[in-house]
Amino acid sequence: MAGIQFPANEKGDRSTTSFNKEVFSAMANSLGAKDLEDKIKSEKDWRHKYSVHLDQVVERTLKLQDASALSAVLTKGLEKARSMDFESGSVAPGALSQAMTASAAKFTTSKVAGSGSVVTDLVVPYNGHQLKGSELEGQCDQWSSYGTMEADCATAIKNGAKKLGEMKGRTFLVLGAGSELGPVRPLLEAGATVAAVATRRPKRWAELIALARKSAGTLLLPVSPQSGEVKNDEDLAAVAGADLLTETPQILEWLLRCGREATGKVTMGTYLYADGEANVRLTAASDFIVEALKSLGKDKVSFAYLSSCSTSTAIPAEAIQAQEANFNTAGRWATMFGERQNCKKLDDGTFFLSGFEVLQGPNYALAQMMRQWRAALLHMEGFTVSAPMAPICRTESVVHNATMAVLLEGIAHFPPQESYDAETGRMAMLAILISDLTEPSPKLASPLHVVTRKAFHSGIWRTPFVMASLGKTTWFLGKVEREYMASILGALHVMAWEALEEACIAKDEFAGEQLQDIGKKYLKRPGLPTRVQMGCLSSCLGPWLPAFLQELNEILEQLRRKVTPEKVKSFPHGLRPARPLLPQFSFGRCRKSRRGPSLSFAPRGPCAMRSWLVLCFLLPVEGDFNSWSLVLLEDALKEKGAACLDGSPPGYFIEKGWGSGEQKWIVHFLGSGWCLSLEDCLARSKTPLGSTKNYSHDPNETQKQKILEMGDGGVHGYLSNRSEVNPDFYNWNKVFALYCDGSSRNSEVEGAVAVGNESIYFRGHRILEATIASIKERMGRSQSATDFIVGGCSAGGLTVYLHLDYIRRLMPQHVRVVGLPQCGMFMDQPDYTGKPSYTPLYANIFNLMGMVKSPSLHQGCVEKYPQEPWKCFMAQYVMPFIQTPFFAVNSFYDSWQFQEMLHLPGDCAFQQKCNRDQRASQHNLRDIMVMNFTSSAKNQSYFLYSCVSHCQYMNLDYGWRTLSVSGGTLQSAVRHWYFQKLTFRGVSILDEPNENPSCYKASTGLKGRAREVMVV
Repeated sequence: MAGIQFPANEKGDRSTTSFNKEVFSAMANSLGAKDLEDKIKSEKDWRHKYSVHLDQVVERTLKLQDASALSAVLTKGLEKARSMDFESGSVAPGALSQAMTASAAKFTTSKVAGSGSVVTDLVVPYNGHQLKGSELEGQCDQWSSYGTMEADCATAIKNGAKKLGEMKGRTFLVLGAGSELGPVRPLLEAGATVAAVATRRPKRWAELIALARKSAGTLLLPVSPQSGEVKNDEDLAAVAGADLLTETPQILEWLLRCGREATGKVTMGTYLYADGEANVRLTAASDFIVEALKSLGKDKVSFAYLSSCSTSTAIPAEAIQAQEANFNTAGRWATMFGERQNCKKLDDGTFFLSGFEVLQGPNYALAQMMRQWRAALLHMEGFTVSAPMAPICRTESVVHNATMAVLLEGIAHFPPQESYDAETGRMAMLAILISDLTEPSPKLASPLHVVTRKAFHSGIWRTPFVMASLGKTTWFLGKVEREYMASILGALHVMAWEALEEACIAKDEFAGEQLQDIGKKYLKRPGLPTRVQMGCLSSCLGPWLPAFLQELNEILEQLRRKVTPEKVKSFPHGLRPARPLLPQFSFGRCRKSRRGPSLSFAPRGPCAMRSWLVLCFLLPVEGDFNSWSLVLLEDALKEKGAACLDGSPPGYFIEKGWGSGEQKWIVHFLGSGWCLSLEDCLARSKTPLGSTKNYSHDPNETQKQKILEMGDGGVHGYLSNRSEVNPDFYNWNKVFALYCDGSSRNSEVEGAVAVGNESIYFRGHRILEATIASIKERMGRSQSATDFIVGGCSAGGLTVYLHLDYIRRLMPQHVRVVGLPQCGMFMDQPDYTGKPSYTPLYANIFNLMGMVKSPSLHQGCVEKYPQEPWKCFMAQYVMPFIQTPFFAVNSFYDSWQFQEMLHLPGDCAFQQKCNRDQRASQHNLRDIMVMNFTSSAKNQSYFLYSCVSHCQYMNLDYGWRTLSVSGGTLQSAVRHWYFQKLTFRGVSILDEPNENPSCYKASTGLKGRAREVMVV
């Protein structure tokens, strides 16, 4: 092996275990800890027990009060860790320390100057948001209060983000220029000069050179003198770079030369990482370079590292207090399997945290400790040094290890831990670096604290449990969430079917009929299955499973309200309480408790699982519709002519807000298509979608339920009054506006319209005005209402697009008005054969219902399309003119548009058995919709996903909390958009429908690889 090598031990082996033990036993000897030295030397299982010994070394080092004694110990450790061999064709074999002073062929410098403008805004991407300014400051405060970073870290990010422009003119010498957490790209964009060292990979260098050309900075590259003539950037990319393990002396000389030639301040940044023992060899090489660069002087050179949060260290007393608080609120998984942290108090008031992860291995630990020792020594010598702890990030170097990838999925189950995308970590750490470079270095209780100040530790410091004790549980939860959740949910639903049939259907004829319909539709049989086993999950349902689960879940949502705890006692053996019902629990309610939920299912049959299965999510808390009351707008019918299709009064259900939500309002406009002809509208007028005449003025709970559950998923999700489901809006005033005009509240015909011997009314605009007027009256004249969210789905979502600006004008100016349209973007697109589909129908509806006379028709759109005003009944044409803020939620694989607009056959729309033209039509719908949002909603927010569905996610408790794009759930995206006024532009672009892992997706038949992108 050429280059840097581990020294041979007594047996002649280049053993990393022997080397590790020699380094730490030497430190123990320097500490005067003979007992520890002996234990390290005699340890037989160093790979799995190294952390026990390293903890003692770190703890004893932290306790040293004398600066000279500490310096001696750290220096001893580094000297031993650097005592490696070096062998190269240009340098005689021998000790690495000798090779670093030997003469060797020098690199030449290639300079790539950019021509772009200086970037001064430091932007941190997080969960689909591009955070800067006050938005970034607010998120830093949230991270700090939640516990993923310390308060001084939040302050550093805030301060550093304001000073990106001050990096112009500085020179950065970067080891590990290709690091995912390294700052090369943003530094070039800020106008800095970067001397970059990384291995020879032409593709990577080509990308970096192209970036430098577009930036305001200058890129310096090492090139071997034997490389030949370089004519263009392609040639340069082919020869640029250097190998730190085999060309260490040449790299040292080149970086030292770059530093001396720099006219301004210089920062030496080390961002190296490699798997296993190579990490130690790279760190040794970099340490020789750092030591040599000290010759530039304290006033000119500073140093930068990224420390790991999975090392043992000293943490502040505030973190210990947070551990105690987090233990008191910990979930069942953690308290069942987690071992409590036992942090020892040190003399300086800090506490010792044992943080080494055995999974990462002793070589990783040694490399990290070497960097921390050097950072502490540099600080003691008076150099400016930045070495903050970086958060746990999903970098390629980490997630390529399958076990680590799964662990990162699972840690969020143990608050306050959180893992981050690499770009989030990169930009946050750059802000801290800028803060360290531009602000005076503080006086520290111990020089070793240089790596613990400004720590972005991902919550590790504040979790009350030893991470190793949660390792298997974390892995299990991550594995379930990452790979098996959809299959498990599907299996549980199916296994519960028999119990539902026996326990529920006999008690509720309506629900029984609906379940029969599902059985016919998806299981291809006339009756309900009596023995559906896990083994036939795929053969019975196959790729129909996503839609099957959606519909089944809706029925279960209805059934759960009809089964009281008392009835459970008489349930047949298919559904049994796992333990006596606890009085403080509602039936089947999921709640954080060490005792868990109150019910379980015991599935039966040859393939049934042997253990009890907790299905509390299948039977949620019993609904309370008594809080909703019906309002029929009879006065508006008499005075304004606001009428449903059949002439009955329009109306809405209302649930009054309370507490902090008393002055805040949400109106949800129910959707359900349109009527397309006079005959169609007449037929619709005889249903609840065209009439309220069969509604009681004071409906009982069953009647309320049937109405409130009849569309859009019902009053769940963002309309739920349960704080655990809907913590942001649960106590707001909520209005569920009925839909009885068939025109998305846009029709306007003065008189009755004759259809044979009967009459119908087109008064959608008047219904809209009457609804808003009634809500304003309920707001009262106190002028105290503050918020008004206008939501709706499908035809109700189109209502939001069409009338949002008009509603804004109707509401008092001091009230904040925003829109939340769901699945209301119906695209003007031919079907998959190329024939016109719904466009002629929209034009017909527009003319039939007199929409051109509607005062709420967007005039900006009408002026744009004077010859085709019907286009202003389509959201894609209205959206560019909307001034009021909105957050759009839409599937670009909309199931309704698949069937009704693209005319795709059922096996293509739902089973994805599509020919080439059909698949191209699906992709065309996706591309046109995404392009429409990205080009026409530039100042708005949107959440576009790939699930084959239409509506409901906002109004389903489960979907509202779990559907994700761009790293953020629907619920969290709405929260950040509304309360922090952040712009969220999340688009989950995937090869095939339903490939977003957060969809209700089947595990069979779907091909293609998911890609998550952010569109800004």
